[in-house]
Amino acid sequence: LTAAHVARGIDPARTRVVFGADTFAIERAVAHPTWRPMGPHDIGVINFGRPVAGITPLDLYVGDAEAGRIAVLVGHGDTRSGLGGAWVRDGLRRAAGILLRGRAAAPQSLVMMKSGEPSNA
Repeated sequence: LTAAHVARGIDPARTRVVFGADTFAIERAVAHPTWRPMGPHDIGVINFGRPVAGITPLDLYVGDAEAGRIAVLVGHGDTRSGLGGAWVRDGLRRAAGILLRGRAAAPQSLVMMKSGEPSNA
């Protein structure tokens, strides 16, 4: 599992993935069919030419014990307001706090964006 913008940029003939001491060729990389650059649905899948052995995948978490807490996401790169508008392409490090709602809650979550250097607090 990866981001669509990553899957779209992969050249399977030239790209390899390493897990531990094992190197895997990429058979194909697929982006979500409705993804567009700088748009929603930024998810993709990479298929390897052979199974990955010796690494146990994580189970999909379906709980909601974190409801009401804030999750902090960090990254860098392009951004824009959740309301749309122009993209800001400045490469700054960013953090976002997202209020986690239970599975029964509405699909929209409150997103608070803060631009600039992350604090050490």
